[in-house]
Amino acid sequence: MVIHMLALMEEVVGYKFIKADSFPRLHAWVKHFSEHPAIKDKIPDLL
Repeated sequence: MVIHMLALMEEVVGYKFIKADSFPRLHAWVKHFSEHPAIKDKIPDLL
């Protein structure tokens, strides 16, 4: 649910906390994690 909350906060605030250019490996991990079928089916598509 952390991924969901982070995406929601980014949308509300209008600021990206995990930017690809600042945190490339973390950004790639979050994207990969959120696209996993076990996760993707459970959270809204905000990323």
